[in-house]
Amino acid sequence: MKGATSRLLWNSVKSKLVLLVAISYTAFISMLIYNSVQNISLAWEKFSELNENIMALHSHNLDVMLAANNEYLIALSPTAYEFGQEEADNFEVSTSSMEYLRPRIYLIEEMKNAIGQGVLIDGIFFYFPDTGEFLTSFSSNTNYLQRGKIKDDLILCVEEHAYGTNRWLLRKSAGEAFLCRILKMGEGYLGMWVATDTLLENLGEAESAQIDYIAFLSDSSEILDNRPFFQDSSRLDVEKDRITLSRRHYVITQSHTQSGTFSLIGLVDEQKVLNSFNTLYYTILFFSLILLGLMVTFLILLHKSILAPLQSLAETIKSIRQGNFQAAVNPQNFDQEFREVLETFNAMTGEIEKLKLTVYEEKIQRIRTKQQYYQLQIKPHFLTNCLNMIYQFAQIQNYDLIQKMSLYLSTYFRYTLKNESPFVSLGEELDHVKNYLKIQKIRYPYHLEVTVTSSADLDCIQIPPLTIQPFVENAVKYAVNMDSVTHLQVLAEKEELPSGPNLVIHISDDGPGFSPEVLCALQKGKSLENDLSGPAIRQRIGILNVQQRFLLFYEDSAQIRFYNTHPHGATVELSIPLDNNGGMPC
Repeated sequence: MKGATSRLLWNSVKSKLVLLVAISYTAFISMLIYNSVQNISLAWEKFSELNENIMALHSHNLDVMLAANNEYLIALSPTAYEFGQEEADNFEVSTSSMEYLRPRIYLIEEMKNAIGQGVLIDGIFFYFPDTGEFLTSFSSNTNYLQRGKIKDDLILCVEEHAYGTNRWLLRKSAGEAFLCRILKMGEGYLGMWVATDTLLENLGEAESAQIDYIAFLSDSSEILDNRPFFQDSSRLDVEKDRITLSRRHYVITQSHTQSGTFSLIGLVDEQKVLNSFNTLYYTILFFSLILLGLMVTFLILLHKSILAPLQSLAETIKSIRQGNFQAAVNPQNFDQEFREVLETFNAMTGEIEKLKLTVYEEKIQRIRTKQQYYQLQIKPHFLTNCLNMIYQFAQIQNYDLIQKMSLYLSTYFRYTLKNESPFVSLGEELDHVKNYLKIQKIRYPYHLEVTVTSSADLDCIQIPPLTIQPFVENAVKYAVNMDSVTHLQVLAEKEELPSGPNLVIHISDDGPGFSPEVLCALQKGKSLENDLSGPAIRQRIGILNVQQRFLLFYEDSAQIRFYNTHPHGATVELSIPLDNNGGMPC
């Protein structure tokens, strides 16, 4: 059932058009989305490329600044080296003597001069491990607490031998991130440091407008930055290109420097990037809705202009096929072309109805004519038999039987002659059969027993006249003999068959039954007219008569079945549908 429904929907023009429109819409939207995705992907690539170029420029600027600081540090190295050598040679000199104080004052002054010349230097120091002496000069940006913490961290760097290379070290002390560079000068160590804030402030501002945040990233992927913003994530997964800070998502761009093992990272708010694509998203949505509206409008117009007229025409044709020739299509609501087609169709339907009525009337007249002809075939046949019986009674001068026979015969012919209509009630037909059997009882008073059974609710059912009597007549003719008593039974009943309720009439006897050749012909549905000739056809003209009338009235819906009963006897079974003409209750 489901498969049949699917096939029916697929065979519908409406379904195919809707499917075609849906496929077209889906294809267009898919193409639009594909192009948009490609454009977005290209825009992302351009965006990433721009960020990489900006961060590469920042890394370059940082390397330039740190290279300049290196020059300041190298310029101080001779003074620091000399101081380191003197400090080693004069290890036991009194700390209060001018010999002790003079080189230290000179070195400090040189460091102050270096800081004054290099704006990106936050501090310079000289550390002599043997005495623990730590000489330093700080910029005004460094407070006392920071100085102490930075001093401890610088000494730790010396102890860890983090010196002697051309690399700057990224450190964090007292919550402050800074870069430092340490050189060994004799027995002492000369170094310089600069806060990351100082370096970031001096990066290219114009280029930084694209980047929301720039920070230093250690070789262990630790973000070293003094700003609270980065406190939520001290360690970064370098395999990812996005990070979440302060509940916002940022795109990461990393750039390595030449000055050390650390890197610069740039963070761009992802929402700011996505906002640049909003116009594209709105454009896609706008065109999608416009296209959807156009397609819906197209389907509505298509349904109103084409599908609705076709559907109305199809429904009307279906109704006509079911027998309703009064059905018509109202063409007023449709376009001019369909109005002309539908008006022509309605006119054609009217002509078909007229033709159908004409054909039906001709068929009825033909049936009546043939019925009258078949009835006339029976009447002379039976009349001849009855007249022979009356003649025989007259020969023996049995006037009582002649009177009864004449009365029964007149009743018989009154029934046959008055019934010019195609149908009579079952009760009338059975009364006629009983009257006929009374005639036969006169002929066979000791050799024929008759039973006619029917319920009262079946008496008004309409059947063709002279339907039962020919079979009863044949049963009497071929079953009754003078050597025994023949039992003849007529039973009318209502049966529920798979095809619907039927009136079933049984005519049975316990005589010799049908001959094999006759029974074979009858059971195969062959007409006796084709299998028998001469006297045989004249003997069985009643059966042929009923067969032909059943065919005229019921076509294939009514059936006549013949069979022999065990151990002997014959049965004729007439089955008439109760939903047909003649089979409907009165």
